[in-house]
Amino acid sequence: NTLGLIAGVPNNQSSAASLVVGLGSVLGAFTLGRGTLRRLTEGMFTLRYPNAFFSQLVGAGAVELASQFGVPLAITETVSSGIIGSGLGRKMRFMNTRSVFVIVTSWVMSPVIGFAAGYILRSLI
Repeated sequence: NTLGLIAGVPNNQSSAASLVVGLGSVLGAFTLGRGTLRRLTEGMFTLRYPNAFFSQLVGAGAVELASQFGVPLAITETVSSGIIGSGLGRKMRFMNTRSVFVIVTSWVMSPVIGFAAGYILRSLI
């Protein structure tokens, strides 16, 4: 979702870097996407169609609005937030709190790990 924003930033990076990031994202979606989708759809609680529709709709709107302001925002975060919010609205007892904990932990750890990996790679080059 934010690849277009990242690649569209002028004078920020070469076309080769955009290509590598794009290929890495596609590879990640194919290798890790199934588990993520299963955790979002079956792992937390069973969604009804209206809840799923509005989670997607609000997520897409939030990503589009953030892109207009130049803020990279992942659709995965917005949709999973909508699903968690929908589950909280239906009572916490219906939710798998372990899945929610894993998702929230990944929101915190992903930028930290990405920063550390980027810093290490940058210092090696």
